[in-house]
Amino acid sequence: MHYTTFTFKERKEERSIKDHQTNNANQSPVAEHTTKEEPSTPQTIWNPAFNEFKLGDSPQNVNSYLPKQFSAPTWTHLPRADEYKQDVVKYFWLKLSEFGDEITKFIPPNVSIKESSYVCFLFFDQKLFRISIRLFHDGQHQNYDEIIEAYAKAVNTPIITTENGKKFYYEDNRIAYFSRFSTDKSHSLIEVIRKDQTTSDDGHQYFRSATHHQSRKLSIEPLISPQSDKYDIMISYSHHEKEVCHRLYYRLLESKFRVWIDLENMYGPIVERMAEAIENSEFVLLCMSDAYKSSTYCQLEAEYAFKFQRCLIPLVVKKDFTQTGWLGMLCGLRLHIDFTKTTFDVAYAKLLTEIERYRKHMLPKTVHRIRST
Repeated sequence: MHYTTFTFKERKEERSIKDHQTNNANQSPVAEHTTKEEPSTPQTIWNPAFNEFKLGDSPQNVNSYLPKQFSAPTWTHLPRADEYKQDVVKYFWLKLSEFGDEITKFIPPNVSIKESSYVCFLFFDQKLFRISIRLFHDGQHQNYDEIIEAYAKAVNTPIITTENGKKFYYEDNRIAYFSRFSTDKSHSLIEVIRKDQTTSDDGHQYFRSATHHQSRKLSIEPLISPQSDKYDIMISYSHHEKEVCHRLYYRLLESKFRVWIDLENMYGPIVERMAEAIENSEFVLLCMSDAYKSSTYCQLEAEYAFKFQRCLIPLVVKKDFTQTGWLGMLCGLRLHIDFTKTTFDVAYAKLLTEIERYRKHMLPKTVHRIRST
């Protein structure tokens, strides 16, 4: 079995040797002699150091290097990445904060990132072919230019300045290594992808020529909202069920949805922020549980979403929950998806089907009704 280890230090030294050879060829003998006698001060440059994760490795081996290992990283138990339609691509992810002091393998020292940022490992044919670092933005972290520059310098590749921030691109015959911004600009991505594993069943290449500086082409197009909403989905939930709801949030991001969620139990002008999120979302997921039903803020969210004519999709996220009271009246006969009576993947597939059904049949009627009023 062939394994690919992309060593950042090796790539940097290779480029430096070529530069040194070019400079020496253009120097006169006197200048060359002078250069050799001048003492040189080595410049310390941070290098990413996650080379233990070998492209081509199995999920079990990758899992063994994680500080917080998963109990059953077998192929059948791994969730499927919905952004790949033709290929069976599976993955697992871990928050970067879980690496503790070893976070400097991925992030330069003394550089802060949003707590929800994570690294995702994706597998094709049971081999690791993609490492994707997702750095989420907020008021404190509006861009990650410092991190992007550090990654680019690690392989001596040029930095590209754009209106949204800095990025870089590098590829050779083995890998493509680049940064990009998510479609909704909610996070920055740093990607390392093994090129010989990036062809879909229908023959499309995930990568175009290096001269185009393009990232990989997915074999599934995101479900683009027909309206001009800022978000596709808002997740309304109680923090008592944050484990399953946060998992749902990251899974929706993987499927390229624009999602609003309160991950950190926000403070300050809460009502205003909730109202803004609802007004700018196409769908509102009601993550139902006893804690949700008894929460004043959750009730306020749900009722405002109903009043604002958002597309509501009720989800049962707590076992043995009974839909009664104000929540039962609001949800009525709406189809609800139960995440407690089946696997997460099966329930998630039902959710995607419901979203697609709404977009095909319900949204034209909703738009017509709003325009008529």
